[in-house]
Amino acid sequence: MSSRTRIVVVDDSPLFAEAMAVQLDECDDLQLVGSAMDGPGALALLQWAACDVVVLAHPLGGDEGLGVARSVLALRPGPAAVMLSDGSRDGCILEAVALGVRGWVWRNDKHTELLAALRAVARGETHLPVEPVRRLLADRIVKGPVELYRKTGPHVLTRREEAVLKALAAGLTRKEIGEQLQLSPNTVRTHVRSILRKFHVHSAPDAVALFGKVLQDE
Repeated sequence: MSSRTRIVVVDDSPLFAEAMAVQLDECDDLQLVGSAMDGPGALALLQWAACDVVVLAHPLGGDEGLGVARSVLALRPGPAAVMLSDGSRDGCILEAVALGVRGWVWRNDKHTELLAALRAVARGETHLPVEPVRRLLADRIVKGPVELYRKTGPHVLTRREEAVLKALAAGLTRKEIGEQLQLSPNTVRTHVRSILRKFHVHSAPDAVALFGKVLQDE
């Protein structure tokens, strides 16, 4: 890597590339070496332009930004990637990270945020928005079991297990569930373990949260 981090910008707005050129001219450690307006242009540019980090707009005109990212990151050797999002595709952050994208910045952030992302990924680090990632991970954790319940819940749970789950959701303790359903404590524990195993969750509160999510969405 040269003494300056070499940047390529891929954005269908030439004004953005011009603005980036002005900003990077003021940086001793960053250098704009080229720009492209679409995926094919970016791949053609990267065939000859030495680049350390590529900034990819998302979405990118008629191209899907993640598709361009996939092609760019498949290059060997290839640059690191920072996605520049307009905020309309926030749900793609995890998919972008799975592809190998290391940075994600909102278009309306201050330019210093983008510069920080460029420097971070050039060092081999990540620069991701913490709260959106945390929210998306939480949604993803719940979504899988919820979809499983919708597709197979009526067939996976026995009638007694479903009764135990509904009682847990109603706030009853395991002792109260045993008394209500006329079950021994050991039998209640067995049903709860079975529910957790079938729903791929690790605790009774997780199962209740899943059940509540299903009811909320119905």
